[in-house]
Amino acid sequence: GIAMIFAANDYMALGAVQAAKALSRSVVIYGSDGDPNAGLEPIAAGGLKATLDTSPFAMGRVALQVAVDCLTGAIPGGEFTETPGAVVDQTGVNAILCKPDLLYPKPTKAYAC
Repeated sequence: GIAMIFAANDYMALGAVQAAKALSRSVVIYGSDGDPNAGLEPIAAGGLKATLDTSPFAMGRVALQVAVDCLTGAIPGGEFTETPGAVVDQTGVNAILCKPDLLYPKPTKAYAC
């Protein structure tokens, strides 16, 4: 049987969690995006194993800086710019969820750091 699923995003991972529960299967499921409601909170609750947190807040900062750098000539454009990302599981999820001002959408409840 299937032992592990890596989904293309956190919403797909939640669908896989629901399917596994409906079939009474024990499957380790990973998502991608770090969506507060579909990825991070389900990790905190124990339904999802981990997600690749791409941090849209930080990604927006990097994208804006690259746009400014292209406009001012600091970089000519057409280059690859890496944005931050980290694998988040239950050991580190509260450290992210406890800072709702850096998340969108906001978590559904308050989390302690």
